Amino acid sequence: MEKEKKSISDEMTESIKASIIDQVKAEMLSKEDGKLVIEIIERKGEAPLLLPPVVPQIVFITGQIDAVSRYTDKRMHLIDVNHSSITINRKDGFIILETNEHQSSEKEIIKGLIEKNPFIEKLGLNTEKAYTPKDLGKFIRLNKRFFTNKESATGLVSLLFNYKAKINS
Repeated sequence: MEKEKKSISDEMTESIKASIIDQVKAEMLSKEDGKLVIEIIERKGEAPLLLPPVVPQIVFITGQIDAVSRYTDKRMHLIDVNHSSITINRKDGFIILETNEHQSSEKEIIKGLIEKNPFIEKLGLNTEKAYTPKDLGKFIRLNKRFFTNKESATGLVSLLFNYKAKINS
């Protein structure tokens, strides 16, 4: 039965070749030496790929704390909400958006970070650290470089040193 299939396909191939040759003969006659010049190229198998297939890779984007928001504003129509997650860590100051979690090759990870200002961190704001007015004045006097101008730092230091509070109970 396989021989019959091969012979039928061979006959079809031969008939296709013959019809192509007839069409080409009718259309193209060479004037050189009165001979008919026909070139038929038969290719078998798969054609070679011009470019190798591109393998999708995981996308990592790291930016400021608003990176996730900016990313979703522009690409919300491309994000599959059912296969995405957002992780928020207030202690370490980051937000992570993971899209296409079910596809390891097309996953996108966007991370937004917030960094503390060194002066604010040194000052101890948003912590349990407490200052008396004089201690805070001394600290600011030693760190005037963090202010936009030295006059404002000096004015703040003098206000803190001259601060007096009355407590009525």
